[in-house]
Amino acid sequence: MVGLGIGEVVGGQCMGLVNDWIGNRRTSLVNVFLVFLCFACTCYNISVLNFDWTTYLMCFLWGLQDSAANIHCASLMSFQFVSQSEPFGVFNLFQGFSLFIFEFIQTMVDEDPNRYLSYTVAVGILGMIATGTTYWFPYIVDGEEKDDLNNSRFERAAS
Repeated sequence: MVGLGIGEVVGGQCMGLVNDWIGNRRTSLVNVFLVFLCFACTCYNISVLNFDWTTYLMCFLWGLQDSAANIHCASLMSFQFVSQSEPFGVFNLFQGFSLFIFEFIQTMVDEDPNRYLSYTVAVGILGMIATGTTYWFPYIVDGEEKDDLNNSRFERAAS
């Protein structure tokens, strides 16, 4: 679990820099890739049922993708909405309901590794879809909607 904490710290710091350098839309694609890596490593660990270095890598990747996705969502909610409290309230409410639903579903998955692997693959696909939807989010810069692909710090510094 130490890897989870290290991943949380590294992911939070790095995703802020990545978001500044490549913009929100490209950052959403980085997040989808991180979710894919995390679930691929998790599926591998479930299939081999062996405690080795990939277990530590899995914990690190879980922390990395968790903090990266949370930092990206927090930046979207902070800068893209007129209200500063409503987006966070809706997000926390939805997150709480989702946690309850997925924990309930997980109680129905028994100890069979094949069923647990199927559940993990389904959750991974859903996670990539949910994370990828932020790519089509209308990004607002200085009060007007902009094409974020041409508005990253890298492109602004180059011009």
